Amino acid sequence: MEQETEIPKNEKNGNPGRRRLFSFLRVALAVFLIWIFITYVDFGEVGKLLTSINLFYLNLIILLTVLDRYLMAYKWAMLLRARGILISNFEAFKIYLASGFVGTLIPIGLGADIFKLARTVKAGVNLGKVTASIIIERILGFLAIEILAVAGLSILIFSGNSQFLEL
Repeated sequence: MEQETEIPKNEKNGNPGRRRLFSFLRVALAVFLIWIFITYVDFGEVGKLLTSINLFYLNLIILLTVLDRYLMAYKWAMLLRARGILISNFEAFKIYLASGFVGTLIPIGLGADIFKLARTVKAGVNLGKVTASIIIERILGFLAIEILAVAGLSILIFSGNSQFLEL
């Protein structure tokens, strides 16, 4: 029987010098990004765009995005639990949000997966189990996209749109 592993809520890095270096790098990156933002953004144009936003649709987009991320994190947490790794839905959600941010910095979607892997392995979880959960999650996502694509194409064809009949 496999032993269950729980991901701790807060774990400490063992090397204080390394923590200071990463803190410095984070602050330096933040200052650099703020400088770029202040230098290159036309705030007059931003103000015009912000006043033209329909708040109902903005809130709807935010709600749907958060719901999407939560459901993705929930799916991943279920896959981890199936491998004997105890993780709360909230902890998985936090990791998923952070991995989404990292995924914007590293292309091809690998950044998010690498972050999820590193974050959970750092907490003492078996590398193979986490890797398997991420691969299965990717496969499930690919299958979901394929099902939606076929369903959408079918709707277009059956609604009389003849340009897609060849597909």
